[in-house]
Amino acid sequence: MRRADTLIVGGGIIGACILRRLTEAGHRCVLVEQRRAGLGATGYSGAMVRLAHPVPKAVAAAGAGLRAYSQIESETGGRLALQRCGHLYFGAPAQLQDILTSVQAVSPTARLMTAQQIAERFGGMHVLAEAAIFEPEAGYADPVAFTRYQVAQAVQGGAILCEATTMQHLLVSGGRITGAATSGGEISAAQVVLASGAHTPAILAAYGLTDPELWAQHIQVGQFQLGRGTGGWPGFVDDGQSLNGLPGPGPRQYFLGLPTGQHADPVACRPACPDHAARTLEAASRRLPFAEHAQPAGALCHPDCYGHDPIGAIGPVAGGPEGLYLATGFSGGGFKMAPYAADCIHQHLC
Repeated sequence: MRRADTLIVGGGIIGACILRRLTEAGHRCVLVEQRRAGLGATGYSGAMVRLAHPVPKAVAAAGAGLRAYSQIESETGGRLALQRCGHLYFGAPAQLQDILTSVQAVSPTARLMTAQQIAERFGGMHVLAEAAIFEPEAGYADPVAFTRYQVAQAVQGGAILCEATTMQHLLVSGGRITGAATSGGEISAAQVVLASGAHTPAILAAYGLTDPELWAQHIQVGQFQLGRGTGGWPGFVDDGQSLNGLPGPGPRQYFLGLPTGQHADPVACRPACPDHAARTLEAASRRLPFAEHAQPAGALCHPDCYGHDPIGAIGPVAGGPEGLYLATGFSGGGFKMAPYAADCIHQHLC
């Protein structure tokens, strides 16, 4: 039987950051991942690291991500780096100044920009808004590369990675966790951390631990071809419509995401829905006129774990056995929150 202090279930960016954080703190850690690290929901992520949010604690949590990924840039000499495209946040006008104050506490270069300033700064990117918060330090990453780097650093420090390994069931004795049975054999551990994304609600339900605050939801992010170039354009979030966007790989491509509201099977991913692509463009055109004549050019689809708390569900499982922890429920925003989740789990266990 393999022995560890902590077993982490799930090899996405959340599990990878927790693995490295605990290993560097002296924990003997094992991470089990049913495929390869970084190839679940993380691999489909836009991996945008930005700060603006109407809830101050979410700004601070995302700030931990910005600092951690900037540190990885330094560690790798820029081999792994955020693509600093910048980010615009459209929210309720009455709240923008308060949100900006929270953002500037982490990133002092953030500022308000008027619609005219946005059009001038970003080559004709016309927006239907009085103003937005612009974060020049925000950017997106290669989520798989960053995930595998975090895992590699942990393995170098003594952690064990078990890929192509499925957790079958938890081992519990006397009301506390003693490990888990996996497809590769039993692993003894005093703590188990579920960083298992969309699989988490089903894992909890198997032990009668249904959590109404967490659910698996289908994500569809559309790739669209625009009638004009998007070179140098930033990403954005429109909180009023729960809409987000990110520059695509081509000179006229842009990714747009709108929540589907559809509960998902964590195993069988749904195909892209043309009607949802049309709804996404309709929502985008209310803020960004350039989207009105955009043409669908594909989509990224994958389930993820959603929750009501903007900083996710992190900590002991309520009503569960002692030693069982969650790090999930980030509603598609897990990449920027992963270092914060790792810090929280470290505080719980150390």
